[in-house]
Amino acid sequence: MLNYLTIGGIIFLTHVIVRVAIRDNDWYDIRMFRNALMYGMPFILAGYEIRRSQQRRWYKRIAVTNIRTCALLFLAGYALSIGEYLLTRTSIDIYIGTTLSAWAVFTFCASSETRVKNKIMIYIGEKLSLYVYILHLFVIDILGDLGDSIAYRWCMPLAAVAITLLLSALYRQIKTAISHK
Repeated sequence: MLNYLTIGGIIFLTHVIVRVAIRDNDWYDIRMFRNALMYGMPFILAGYEIRRSQQRRWYKRIAVTNIRTCALLFLAGYALSIGEYLLTRTSIDIYIGTTLSAWAVFTFCASSETRVKNKIMIYIGEKLSLYVYILHLFVIDILGDLGDSIAYRWCMPLAAVAITLLLSALYRQIKTAISHK
């Protein structure tokens, strides 16, 4: 029986293989692949399966529960993404390194010990995640128009995370204040 993690992985791998195979055709359009099904659904399914499987032995073997390990894997994923870009000279939204970084941060934030100790991560995950998901594309699009240097392009994702979190928190506070009136 296929679990959600496997289905998400199949969607993502299919996306990568098909995208690479047809990218040189005249009829190729990035919008065929840059959408919620191809980019969002694999991560949503993986997140759901990871959250559902936290007590299972396989999850405990792959979960990142130490802050130093999480930071190391996040930075390794970031460096791997830079290496992938330098190797392929192809600017894409998701690299293998991006997936490694996302996995490290997600499993760290979802681990029960971390959830109990880290109120900021609980707040972000439970209260802001929907707004972050909705707003991040707009923030990235706006930031993309502000600079073109390589250094700026590689720092932009971190700035986008910070700005998106701030806007999401601001929106939630305004929404909460209005609903309490």
